[in-house]
Amino acid sequence: MKDRAHATGFGWVAFAFLVTMAGTTLPTPLYPLCQNEFGLSGLTVTVIFATYAAGVIAALILFGAVSDRVGRKRTLVPGLVAAALSAVCCVLANGLPLLLLGMGLLVLALQLRSVLLLIVCAWSPALDRA
Repeated sequence: MKDRAHATGFGWVAFAFLVTMAGTTLPTPLYPLCQNEFGLSGLTVTVIFATYAAGVIAALILFGAVSDRVGRKRTLVPGLVAAALSAVCCVLANGLPLLLLGMGLLVLALQLRSVLLLIVCAWSPALDRA
């Protein structure tokens, strides 16, 4: 029974990692569409992408050890919520401010979802056989 619960938990965590990984990388190829839809200049799109990259670095520095301090489960839920809110902001964006808010939440979700990778590695059935 414990093995089945372990496998089920691993499956859900792996699925959550897959969804958030796809969600945080999906906006990048959509920038040209946003440029056309919102009438943004090439420079503005570059600034959005650069802000995302700078935000990733800042999030790594600021939130890198959060799961070590407060625990994996307590870090996981806010990361998933940030990913969901980011998706909602990006879908509902009608201009630059909401798009930037969505990107900011995306950066936060990106950092907090790294906890999912730790959990996937810790719960991996392959590690139990090693």
